[in-house]
Amino acid sequence: MTMSRLRRRRVRTRTQAEIESAVWLSIREASAYTTLSVKVLYAAVQRGALEAVRVDGRRRLVFKRLWLDAYLERLSVNHPVDLREWRQGASNTK
Repeated sequence: MTMSRLRRRRVRTRTQAEIESAVWLSIREASAYTTLSVKVLYAAVQRGALEAVRVDGRRRLVFKRLWLDAYLERLSVNHPVDLREWRQGASNTK
C-alpha cells in the first residue's frame, strides 16, 4: 500500500458554536455535544434507545441534535434526591 493511501483524510473540525447551530452531527460532534463517549452513543443506537442515520457504510452515523436532546431528556432524573434521607439509609445498612 502506498504512503498516500495510509494517510487519513483530514477533516475540518467544527467549532463549538458551529456544533451548537448544526442540525446534523457526526458521532464525534454528538459526543462533544452530549459529553457522552462515542462508545456509549454507539451502544445506545444499537439498543434502539437513540435514533441515528447510517451513512456511507455500516458504522458511520449522523444524529439530529433534536434526537440527542430527546435522548438526554430520557436519561435525566426527574426527582430530586434528599441527601439527608439517602445518607441515613446508607448508614442504616452498615
